[in-house]
Amino acid sequence: MKLIRKVMLMCVLNFLVGCAANRSVSCGGWLPIYLDNQDVAVISSNLARDILKHNKQGAHLCGWKDGQETKQQR
Repeated sequence: MKLIRKVMLMCVLNFLVGCAANRSVSCGGWLPIYLDNQDVAVISSNLARDILKHNKQGAHLCGWKDGQETKQQR
């Protein structure tokens, strides 16, 4: 059990250091979440709050810009 905890801790630390040290690679798999008017009408306020947090965190860490949507990001 102790070995599993230590390995898990090492993996978490490795992932966190990788995200901080190598921004372009760590942000490669994440994109902003864009919503249509239909989406906004049916989602809950908690989901909307989570999407906003995701987009703000990505803007802070990965340099996403507001309103710069491309077809590739959809």
